[in-house]
Amino acid sequence: MIITDFEEITDILDSSPRAFLYDTVAISRHELAYFRHGVSMSQSFINNDVVILTQTILDELKFSEDTGRYTNFLQQFPKIILIDETSLIDYFHEMYVPKQRALSQYKNCAIRSFQSIQSLVDSIKHIETDEIERRVMDLFLTYFSSGKNKGEYSLLWLSNMLCEIFPKISIFFIGLDRDLYNIVNHCYHRFKDIGSEIRSPYDVRVLSDELMLQALLRRGESIDSLVGCYRDEVRKVLYKEISGGITAPKTIEGAMDNPLFLERLKQGTIEVIY
Repeated sequence: MIITDFEEITDILDSSPRAFLYDTVAISRHELAYFRHGVSMSQSFINNDVVILTQTILDELKFSEDTGRYTNFLQQFPKIILIDETSLIDYFHEMYVPKQRALSQYKNCAIRSFQSIQSLVDSIKHIETDEIERRVMDLFLTYFSSGKNKGEYSLLWLSNMLCEIFPKISIFFIGLDRDLYNIVNHCYHRFKDIGSEIRSPYDVRVLSDELMLQALLRRGESIDSLVGCYRDEVRKVLYKEISGGITAPKTIEGAMDNPLFLERLKQGTIEVIY
């Protein structure tokens, strides 16, 4: 079911317009909704596109101990790829010659991916080129030995590889926690001016449950029953106020119970960001 063969993965990614990178917390929450209520909101967005997991995500899910529920949930997606972090270098060897150039590009990819962690970036920068392949992975495992944000950064590292090797792919993260949003935003959506934003080559987005509910409503679909299946009313939402049809520039953070969230979406008075 899960595709691991390098050549098959390369062929799929070469022809894929979009890729969905699923975070651990989102899979767990969505599997629960699928198991309890028989609903799958994310499938409305993924359709026939590819879902990509990293080995870290599978490890966090304890997939090797799965009793069948995660397997049943994932079976609804027609193309599921596993890219182990140790194999990221293989895509650079496939793309670049000579070997030194592949290693150099791989090093730059790692630096971009971990740019929000200065100590890790400094360590990577000091690695000799011929030691890059082994040392970067060692540093990754050492720095994230506690497990905190390891899954999120594994997906970010994967996304940077995809942007480099398969630049035509639009990337959609699916997540729930704020850490993923902040990590992706720091890497892809910080610009020094409007010109830099316009020239950015990246098409990278982060989908949350609230954002997907908003999109479904705008498609004309009923979301009343889905709200209770997916939303955590305690979780704070990032949104912008809409008044007189004009969206305010300021992002607001706040929790909303389900009735209020539904009411404001239907009234068109908020723009959900995450």
